[in-house]
Amino acid sequence: MSSSQLFSKSIPSLLICIALISCKPSAERKAIELISKSIDAHGGYKEWKAMESMTFLKETRLYHADSSLENELFQEIEIRFQPHLEIRMNWEKDSMRHTALFDGKRTRYWLGENEIQNEDFLKSKKRDLDAAAYVMTKPFDLLTGDKQIEYKGLVLLPDGKEYESVRVVDGPHSSSNADIWVYYFNPSDSRLTAYSVKTLDHTSLVFNDGWDVFGGLILPLRRKSYRLLESGEIEYLRAEYEFSEYHINR
Repeated sequence: MSSSQLFSKSIPSLLICIALISCKPSAERKAIELISKSIDAHGGYKEWKAMESMTFLKETRLYHADSSLENELFQEIEIRFQPHLEIRMNWEKDSMRHTALFDGKRTRYWLGENEIQNEDFLKSKKRDLDAAAYVMTKPFDLLTGDKQIEYKGLVLLPDGKEYESVRVVDGPHSSSNADIWVYYFNPSDSRLTAYSVKTLDHTSLVFNDGWDVFGGLILPLRRKSYRLLESGEIEYLRAEYEFSEYHINR
């Protein structure tokens, strides 16, 4: 997932829909319509586009397959969209301050006062930064950048409810190594209720569990991530996320 794909300059969601919907296959047209509705349901593209940056606290709890706690982490995250994309994460572990930063051009990492220069290590941290920002920009950027989108109809999820679904692959061409994302929208209000991602070695299903309004935008308060079996059934709870102290800067 390239950082440049996280956010690109565009036009309001209604105009995006009008501009993209003509001469598209039926499944793609339906996907564009649904995503546009969801963007409006979450506060609208105009409010999102007006934002310079957002900051928030994120608490992560990872679990083993036997439900025992693997790790717990509290992070301060800042995502800056203008004039260019920057992502910063700060946290403490074992009484040591950690800072990871993508400044728009390169990735940097500090352990206390010491800056880490190892390129392989920095590449792994860049993936962490990309992932942290990627899931926070949805659904607002689903109609920007090079993406293959396809409406997949109503899908029954393990919670026993049906949701409208859209399959998304980043990039203009499919690849056997590409992650496959499916976004699930509540049919009654078009909010993004859940998403799944299929990688080379596993599939995860993430539910948004609670919302609140910050700066005119509807943003998640909690998420739960489950590992799935090949059958699509839940194998175990992999992670819980809690978000708080959002600040929207315009």
